[in-house]
Amino acid sequence: MSDFPTPLHWWTRSRGRMPRRLIPVPIRLFAQEAATLGLLITFILIFVWMLGFSISRGTVSNDALLPMIILIAVVSARVAQTFSEARRLFSQGFSVHDVRRGFQAGIDERDERRRQLKADPATRAERRRIVRVAVALLVAAPTFFWFALKFRVTIRPGYHVTSLPGVLLLVAGLLCLGFAFPLLLRSPFRMSASERAFRAFWLGIPGRLFLSAAARRTPQRVMGLSAVPLVAAKPRRSADAERLASLEARIAQLEKTVTRAG
Repeated sequence: MSDFPTPLHWWTRSRGRMPRRLIPVPIRLFAQEAATLGLLITFILIFVWMLGFSISRGTVSNDALLPMIILIAVVSARVAQTFSEARRLFSQGFSVHDVRRGFQAGIDERDERRRQLKADPATRAERRRIVRVAVALLVAAPTFFWFALKFRVTIRPGYHVTSLPGVLLLVAGLLCLGFAFPLLLRSPFRMSASERAFRAFWLGIPGRLFLSAAARRTPQRVMGLSAVPLVAAKPRRSADAERLASLEARIAQLEKTVTRAG
């Protein structure tokens, strides 16, 4: 644990875990940064793999390497930014153990939320309706494709033309598939794929190595505003509430005056 005094009183030492809703704001924000980085890297790696596979088969020219280089540069820049954010976090007095416990506390919050939703009858009924809609979309997609083939005309061997109605039916089928799969796969009762990837990377060996490298030789500086526990500001009373309080005070003073006069 870090010797920096301010963040430590947020922990619960008795059970060795953070209390609910008391994850330090810097760690919570860094968790969002890390999750965004993971999604970006995943999509870019998939695109680069598909592009490289197409180049290896000769279906696209080597000019496609140019956007691949740009994407790799984008990923490198985002990794460097996340590394800098981690160093800034450690300079505020947090340790690698603190950050990993914050990540785990965030995952525990999501697990608790899933348990609450699973116990809610309205949410379960809504999920059943969504599944029925998704299944209907999956059934409708092949139907649209079958009708779209009816509008496909062979001009010569290897060359086909589809009229506008067929194109519209094809697009409708693709849209049905695009809507159906996320509705089926993304459930409020199950951990998402991005959350599983976050847990595997940042709570595993790769995340530990990344955070340890960022924490190495990071000087601790005077605590900034972001490391201070946030205290909710007192809400300002409205003008009507102030006038009402003033009127009540005047009535109380008038009652005292009448009582004394009587």
